[in-house]
Amino acid sequence: MSSINGRRAVLFMVPAVFIICAGLYGLMAYGGIRTADGEVVFKAGEALATTASLALTEDLAAWPGFAVARGVDGRMYSVFAPGQSILLAPLIKLGIAVNRTGWYKTDKFHIPVSFTVDENSLRDYLLNR
Repeated sequence: MSSINGRRAVLFMVPAVFIICAGLYGLMAYGGIRTADGEVVFKAGEALATTASLALTEDLAAWPGFAVARGVDGRMYSVFAPGQSILLAPLIKLGIAVNRTGWYKTDKFHIPVSFTVDENSLRDYLLNR
């Protein structure tokens, strides 16, 4: 009887630990695009979310022609496999929907891009200095 309870506890604990770890990772992970490769993947996902096509709507501003190829139809496509872009598209749609609400435009929610860019520290932000 106790071995059954032990197995149930393990079956409960494994998903719980996974969810907690995934949540912590999601909260603490950097949320920006760090590389040109990532920007191309994001732009392909953005195109898929907004136009239902993997054809890029615009080229990279800083690196024109990087990691894109012209398709048979003459449009630009990412040279990277579309898997991440396809998984990213629903999140981009969600972001667009949240962005339309404008909830962040009040002074109450002013969070700087970076505490080093604004020459403030996290302590100053938390103490409303």
